[in-house]
Amino acid sequence: MKSFVIVAIIGLGVSLSACKKGEEGASKTTGKELSSRAKAQKEVVFEIVDKYFEEKGTEQVEKALEAIIAKRRQGPSMEERMSKRTPVDIAGAPVKGDPNAIITIVEFSDFSCPFCSRVNPTIEEVMKTYAGKVKLAFRHKPLPIHPQARPIHLGSMAAQEQGKFWEFYNRAFKGQEEVQKASEAKFKTKKPGSREEMEKGMDEVGKTAARKWAQELKLDIAKFDADVKKAEFMSRLDSDIEFADKNGPGGTPSFFINGVQVVGAVPVEEFKKVIDALLAEKK
Repeated sequence: MKSFVIVAIIGLGVSLSACKKGEEGASKTTGKELSSRAKAQKEVVFEIVDKYFEEKGTEQVEKALEAIIAKRRQGPSMEERMSKRTPVDIAGAPVKGDPNAIITIVEFSDFSCPFCSRVNPTIEEVMKTYAGKVKLAFRHKPLPIHPQARPIHLGSMAAQEQGKFWEFYNRAFKGQEEVQKASEAKFKTKKPGSREEMEKGMDEVGKTAARKWAQELKLDIAKFDADVKKAEFMSRLDSDIEFADKNGPGGTPSFFINGVQVVGAVPVEEFKKVIDALLAEKK
């Protein structure tokens, strides 16, 4: 969470700085000067974020971010959303619920995203409320800021091969804090020297967690180990990410309900509005 805040603040600072420099015609600024300024800005941001977390606490920061994101996501009206639908292929995707249900919710999610975990009880409520009318399909969207998530998603595909995708899904979301602690422990004594080193370390954390959960679920571990390396799975993962980036907001979670987009960990009422409108069309 803290890394997400830092990335967001730095990104905002860089974008504002770029606009200002463009207006002032600061093309004479050297790369060395820019690098020095960026380093200084980064140190200030880290100090500010650390202090803010200490004063407010992680829970309050998450709530504040969620409120900001929700406000920014207030977009098109229901009529506009209903008129713009995106067909989403679910061939090969794991599906839960009545296979003949007339409403299909396609979830694009990241197993390391706290907002994705937070929306799960909402989805369960929707599935119960509209039992027999709604089915849920899952497609993968691990974010670049969560390098540990990619091997976990590959692990979920391997679990799907053994008929236990949804069990793995539940375990992965339940294990978010576990993975976070493992990540912190890995770099506690030795900080990564580069982004590549950090990503490699986080990838190892994700692989270790996925394999542990596979063992807990009593999967055939030899088959699991072989399946997570399949080029087919890696290609499917990249395809899901590409589709979400082209047709969605880029963040997670995001949903397509019979093609109508719903973005974020929104209240159950937001899902009901879309589903009720779609059911009304069927009458």
